[in-house]
Amino acid sequence: MEFTCISCGNPLSESDLELSINLGSAASMEEDVDLSGDESPPFALDAIDDSETMNFYSTMCTNEPMAESSTEAMPLCERCFESLAGSIIHDIQRTTRETGRYNEAIDQLSTVTPPPPPDLTALELEESQAMAEFQSVQAELHKLRRTLAEVRAEAEKTTADTEERWRAMNEAQREADAACEAARLHAAVSTNLTAMLASLREDATLALFPIVDCGTHATICGITLSSNDWAETGAALGVVAFLISVLQKKLDIFGQFTVSPQGPQSTIAIERQGKSTQVYPLHMARPTKKGAVQLGMACCCLLHTIAEVYVAQFPDDDAVSFERDGHSVDLDDRSESAESRRPIDAINGLSVVPEPRGAPSERWDLSWREALLCLGRVCRSTATLDPG
Repeated sequence: MEFTCISCGNPLSESDLELSINLGSAASMEEDVDLSGDESPPFALDAIDDSETMNFYSTMCTNEPMAESSTEAMPLCERCFESLAGSIIHDIQRTTRETGRYNEAIDQLSTVTPPPPPDLTALELEESQAMAEFQSVQAELHKLRRTLAEVRAEAEKTTADTEERWRAMNEAQREADAACEAARLHAAVSTNLTAMLASLREDATLALFPIVDCGTHATICGITLSSNDWAETGAALGVVAFLISVLQKKLDIFGQFTVSPQGPQSTIAIERQGKSTQVYPLHMARPTKKGAVQLGMACCCLLHTIAEVYVAQFPDDDAVSFERDGHSVDLDDRSESAESRRPIDAINGLSVVPEPRGAPSERWDLSWREALLCLGRVCRSTATLDPG
């Protein structure tokens, strides 16, 4: 019977068969081998403690799994056997080295002294100290935040106060500048007005002061007398005063009248010939609309009287403008018509105007009546005088 190598397939020689038989005998004698010595067989199978590896090597030799006490020959040539033996020896040496390293590592781990357990008391003390320090820092942080809020509020308040002061200063500066500008303009207007008034006083006629008599109120130069607005009434009285001062240059009789425009305290002063000066207030007892109408009617009589005195002294002046109810009035007309006699009746002392019906409180102020009656008496006494 011819045997072949299970690894390379070459036929086995007698020496190969003998080696295979010896290998099988060695496997059967595994339990009898003494491994207590220092040296081990170079390719002893007892060094392999893995049953699966052992079965592998047995299979390579016999082509069948090796039994525990098998004595059958393993057909393997000498060359393949040496290769297998070298590989086994290399694996054994590698495993031996790794086992030695593992044993050394185990010995080192067994000799390492474990660290002492931590001191819990010291750790708790450190933790409490750190917590106290953290709370202190947190309290300081809250304090700094409050301080920052207070500083910010104070800064905002200071900024607002500063802006308010700047606004007040700017407003005061603007008011001062406006006052200076108003004073400058007032001075310029006053200078020009003074020059204009001086030229008017030199050569002025009643035509420069158009008068309109509407029955219940009058206007002079477009400014209304008897208005509920005392500022406008005062301005109109100022024009009347200026008119009297202008006419005084032409006729001395106008020097006896002095109009003082002072709002509700406005007065007219009449200097009696050879006697003291009598001052009459130009206000009503009650500042009502009815009182304003009564004041307007009295002012109409005053302006009409001034115009009649002027025309009586200067009959050749055709530029006189006096209107009643929108129609021009001939002041030199002495007809007996009621329309033209109304102011003449007031001048002659018959009545200032027809007495209004009703309670005495609705009548005109007596000071106005007396003033106009005195003015009428003066006009009658001077109307026939020569202009010279």
